[in-house]
Amino acid sequence: MEAVSDHDDFASFYGAARDRIVAGLAVFCGDWDAAGDAASEAFTRACERWRRVSRMERPEGWVYQVGVNVLRRRRRREAIEQRAIARFASGGSTLPPQLDDVLWEAVRKLPDRQREAIALKYVVGLTQAEVATVMRIAPGTVGATLTHARAALAAQLTDQAEVSE
Repeated sequence: MEAVSDHDDFASFYGAARDRIVAGLAVFCGDWDAAGDAASEAFTRACERWRRVSRMERPEGWVYQVGVNVLRRRRRREAIEQRAIARFASGGSTLPPQLDDVLWEAVRKLPDRQREAIALKYVVGLTQAEVATVMRIAPGTVGATLTHARAALAAQLTDQAEVSE
């Protein structure tokens, strides 16, 4: 029966705090729609962790801070995307060369995370820090992911070369 009580407790908290949180986030970012989206994500996280969050002295503060973090992360990601678009649009970068079939097949065989890191770093041309922001992982994790991806590609391409000979 405690789960129902937790649900009711969260529903009461949400009803009492939602409008204030959205308004605070709107003041922070200047956009009611973005504030509403960030608040929804923050309240979802609060609901998932409600037993811990409900025991905090100011759960509203925790939810607000999560919302701010969501907005900041989105702003960073949008800035990175805009810089990448500007590089391509200004002619500062050329389109990546066509991958030959063997290399393309090797890239497609990589796990999703490695394939995404390779695409962001070598095709889009982002820095390791920018890749980390877009993928929501630490820069060191990007480095390790790229190292593993390059090793996997090298192994696959070496195997292909030996088979071809």
